[in-house]
Amino acid sequence: MQVVYFKELAEKFQVIHVTEGLSPEQVKRINFTYSPNLHEAIQRASEGLQCAAVAIFPSGGNTIPDVISPTTMATP
Repeated sequence: MQVVYFKELAEKFQVIHVTEGLSPEQVKRINFTYSPNLHEAIQRASEGLQCAAVAIFPSGGNTIPDVISPTTMATP
């Protein structure tokens, strides 16, 4: 199930969800952080960090990311 996969991602990564389609309570149920707009989401993602890796998925509900650790990627 996709919901289980997304909950597993949220346990490993900070996922900030910007949407008009879900309430903050619904977003919290899947262990994501709700943000009302992209500007606030970027501010939240950068809090306390000097450098951050950030991915933005427009139409994220139609996207299932395959997250790979850089240490497990094959080198040429």
